[in-house]
Amino acid sequence: ASLEEIPVVQSCGGKVVVERGSTHIQHQTEILSLAYENFGLTFDETQAGIICREVQEYERADAIAVPTNFAASTFMDRGIPKEKIIVNPYGVNLSLFSPPWSNSFKKPLKIVCVGSVGIRKGAPWLIEAIRTMGTDVECHFIGAIEDKFRENFIQNLPDNVVFRGPLSIEVLINEYRQADLFCLPSLEEGFPLSLLQAMASGLPSVVTESVSGNLVKEHINGLIVPAMNAEALAACLMQLAAETDLRIEMGKNARQAVEAGYTWSEYGDRAIAAYENLLDVA
Repeated sequence: ASLEEIPVVQSCGGKVVVERGSTHIQHQTEILSLAYENFGLTFDETQAGIICREVQEYERADAIAVPTNFAASTFMDRGIPKEKIIVNPYGVNLSLFSPPWSNSFKKPLKIVCVGSVGIRKGAPWLIEAIRTMGTDVECHFIGAIEDKFRENFIQNLPDNVVFRGPLSIEVLINEYRQADLFCLPSLEEGFPLSLLQAMASGLPSVVTESVSGNLVKEHINGLIVPAMNAEALAACLMQLAAETDLRIEMGKNARQAVEAGYTWSEYGDRAIAAYENLLDVA
C-alpha cells in the first residue's frame, strides 16, 4: 500500500498507546542523517511520509510507551508532555542467559558486539578502536551486516575483527558465556535486548548513553562512552582488557543489576499497571 492508503491510528472509544521501541523518530532520523553525512553517505532508510504519519500518531495517542528515560527525553524535547509517556524497560530470561560456571582467562580477550552491523550501532568507530588495540584482543560482530556498511566499510579490516552473522539463540547464549566484554557503541537506541542478555550472562559492558538505559552504571557494571568517538572507546576497552579483577567484579554487578527488576514477568507487571492506570484516569 502507498503511504496515503495507510491510515493514522484512530481511537475506537478506548485508550490508544503507541509502543515505540526506540527514540522519537525525528531524533533518530536527525542523528543518523548527520552520522551518514560524516562518511559522505545519505541516510534514506525512513521515508518522509512515514515520519510525518508517526509524529501524528504520537500527537493523537493517549500515551507513548518507551523502554528508557533517554528515549523518553527525546519525546519531551519535541513537546510531548511527560505525563503522556510510559517508561517500561524490557526484560530478559535469567535462566536462559546466565554466567559461565567459571571464568577462563585465555587470550585473545574476546569482545562481542551483538546487533545489526552498521553505522547506527557504531560499528565504524568500534572497528577503528579495535584496530589500535593489538592482537591480544578480538572483536566478534554478531548480527546481519547492513547493505551500506558492507558496501563501504568492510575493506582492509584488521585481522582481529570477526563478522559472525546472525546466530541461533542456542549459539548466542554460548557466545556470551565465552566472551570477556560486551560492547555496543550505538548512536541511537531504544533498549537493546543484547545488553540485557550480556549483563545477565555476567559481562561488563562498554556502551553509549543511548544504550545504557539507566542500567549500566559507570565503573560499577560497565563504562559509558560518547558516541562516534573511537579514541574514547579504545581507552575504555583497553582499561577493562588490562584489569581482569575489575572485569570480574563488574560482571558480577551486571548480573545483579538485571536480577533487580529486569525479568519479562516484571516487564509485564509494569505494563499492566501502567495501562490500568491509564484507564483509571479516563
